[in-house]
Amino acid sequence: MIRRLLACLALVPLAACASAPKKPAPSTLESRDPYTYHVAVQSVPEDVSQLVVTVEIADPTLRPVSVHGLVGNAPFDVPLSSARCSFTNEQVSLSLEPIGESASRLQVSTHGKPVELGLCLTLPKESKEVGTLEGALARGTKASGGNPPIEAVTRLERSR
Repeated sequence: MIRRLLACLALVPLAACASAPKKPAPSTLESRDPYTYHVAVQSVPEDVSQLVVTVEIADPTLRPVSVHGLVGNAPFDVPLSSARCSFTNEQVSLSLEPIGESASRLQVSTHGKPVELGLCLTLPKESKEVGTLEGALARGTKASGGNPPIEAVTRLERSR
């Protein structure tokens, strides 16, 4: 009888630990900070019939979430729900394609019209490398419509 009592008493702490509420793991969005990478091509030469803006996202810590913007006065907003997405309307055509193991390329085309983009990204919470990432995004951003390249103004900022 005493043995059974001791065995039951030994199991009580185990049962208490097993039934303790577990703290849920933080969701992906809770562990990441939102940023917006802005790209603006404000003027396009008259002889350019198609403007192509390319942004290479080579850092594996960056995750594209959506892209929004304006072509002339026409707005667009496209969620980037997977590593491979595309969208086309009368004003703009865009695609997100994986390139390599952990990189992707966003390509946006217009019919020779200026474009403003806001590429929404997430970074790991309190990332210390924001300046380095901004430089890498800027180096991977190209605007063209033939020769010479077209100027694109860029900046990365924390979203609210």
